[in-house]
Amino acid sequence: MSKIYIASTLNNPTHDAVAEALKKQGHQILDYRHPPHQINPLETDTGLLDIPARAAEVLASEKTEISNADLTVAIYPFGLSVAAEIGFALGVHTKCMIYAPTVKPEFDLWFLQILVANDLDELLEFADNPIYW
Repeated sequence: MSKIYIASTLNNPTHDAVAEALKKQGHQILDYRHPPHQINPLETDTGLLDIPARAAEVLASEKTEISNADLTVAIYPFGLSVAAEIGFALGVHTKCMIYAPTVKPEFDLWFLQILVANDLDELLEFADNPIYW
């Protein structure tokens, strides 16, 4: 099916369920929790990248993964780093979706070419049907 990059915070509890559901649908998952590079931000004592060289290497790898993805799914709630990943994805013309199971958006993001899903079934339907994106 599709290559999907998942953007979420390090401690987002929804990440694994979303990744597993997409894998069951046959999608290839690209994300920082299973990076192709040798540096995993989850392996540090604090869970944070505290060495600039390491952060630069991970950033370069994530940019490559986003560029190679058919779709970027950002899992809400998220912070500035995920917002930057969404911006990068839009800049390289990767389709984007925000999965926000806990909130209803104040406005539609269609004008930014970003789909918003509020439940996992809706996310899976969007991911499986390229006509949406």
